[in-house]
Amino acid sequence: MKTVIAVILILNGVQIPLPQPAILADGAAWVPLRTVCQQLGWEVGWDSSQQAIQLKAPGHLPVLMQVGQRQMKIGGLTFQSPQAPRRIGSLIYVPAQLLTIVIQAELDWDNQNKTLYINAPPVGKPEATTISDIVSDPPGWANKVITIMGEYTGWQADPFNLATSHGPPVTRSDWTLRDETGCLYCTGGRADAPLSLKPYSDLGRRLQVTGAVQVAHTGFPYLNWTGRDHLLPDY
Repeated sequence: MKTVIAVILILNGVQIPLPQPAILADGAAWVPLRTVCQQLGWEVGWDSSQQAIQLKAPGHLPVLMQVGQRQMKIGGLTFQSPQAPRRIGSLIYVPAQLLTIVIQAELDWDNQNKTLYINAPPVGKPEATTISDIVSDPPGWANKVITIMGEYTGWQADPFNLATSHGPPVTRSDWTLRDETGCLYCTGGRADAPLSLKPYSDLGRRLQVTGAVQVAHTGFPYLNWTGRDHLLPDY
């Protein structure tokens, strides 16, 4: 490699701890594959005899790639990586662009501050929790798939709750969920409410919602709704 520059890595709004830094080299940003994928819930396997990396996650096709080889397999299909995975120090690095194929990531590069932003959907079995637990420790819950039971509160933020009064900007795809411990923004990239609930007449309807916790640039958490939810019975 020629000149190597250390890069700040932000994953879903959080600067995650890395055993070795992400870097800029050979015209590409490189990231330590195991750390990034495990942070998102992927299972990462290593075959030392083949120098092969195996990625697995529920509901996703398995991925197989080898150090020094541009060819990789996703399920039964073969793809060409822009650059081959390489060993740097004690870790296996891949070009960040490869993550757009492997884990459906979206990338953003801040050249002035040498910062790589990665947004990618976490995977895994949902963990039941409460809104107050999430609000009290956003970095600790970032990138975890969770499920919460609460009330649909439409598009109206709670002015007395820090997580919504200073949270992500309100857009047409945002809505709020409230449980007995607090209130939280939810967004799913859709213009309609979950289960086609109406923002006014259905206020207070009880839901069980599943999604991935993410952290806004302001430091407040929100729920990236996966569309997996259902109404709870009224009683």
